[in-house]
Amino acid sequence: GDYSTRMSERRADELGQLTRDINRLGSTLEASQSSRKRLLADVSHELRTPLTVLSGELEALKDGLREFDETQLESLDQEVRRLRYLVDDLYELSVSDVGGLRYQFVAVDLTGALQNVIGGMRKRAAVQGIELGLSINPDVVGLTIAADVQRIDQLLQNLLQNSLAYT
Repeated sequence: GDYSTRMSERRADELGQLTRDINRLGSTLEASQSSRKRLLADVSHELRTPLTVLSGELEALKDGLREFDETQLESLDQEVRRLRYLVDDLYELSVSDVGGLRYQFVAVDLTGALQNVIGGMRKRAAVQGIELGLSINPDVVGLTIAADVQRIDQLLQNLLQNSLAYT
């Protein structure tokens, strides 16, 4: 598990090449291990956010501070969906360890994806006194990217939720 050790690369023959390859492998494994640790920290952070929101909203409902209505139900459902996506991501990460992680890259209308995410967050933002809108340069028509629909949606939701949380 300690990939920081490197060997001397002074030789110019096959053993020298093998030494360089082993050192390169050590560097790659070290970077991979570091990346995995960052990913686990990020995932745990991402899991905390919807759990905190769900917990706070449920407490407010139980304490009678908020009435249970369609807006509350939609907000709770959105957080549950977000948790489901994150748990699915953890599963896919474990599958990736055995070479099974797959993305389905398709043409995604980025403007439409932004409109969907903003539309789903408008009520929540309004509760905070924030009005969400989308202003698109008319010269940018049909902004299409190759992406996994679920991942791009998750990315946009995370950005918007973090923006609302800290605004």
